[in-house]
Amino acid sequence: MPQDRTLTETAQVYVAGDVVVAPDVTIAPGAVLQANPGSRLVIEARVCIGAQVVIQAYGGELHLQAGVNVGPGGLLLGQGRIGENACIGAE
Repeated sequence: MPQDRTLTETAQVYVAGDVVVAPDVTIAPGAVLQANPGSRLVIEARVCIGAQVVIQAYGGELHLQAGVNVGPGGLLLGQGRIGENACIGAE
């Protein structure tokens, strides 16, 4: 399970599976970052993940490119690529 930094389950953030997070990513409390078996989640530099966001990779790689912003309560599931500086809201 390669990682740029070690993240573990805490009261703030839950991380499980093959998850790679750049060192300058901002993650708010209550976020869930998970990669199912055989899948990978990659989060590049300057990504901002809001409170209570769930991001789960399955069926391959889910890749958030640099500068992506996922607003509070956002839900990202599956595989694919979220383009650089994309902004995703929950509502």
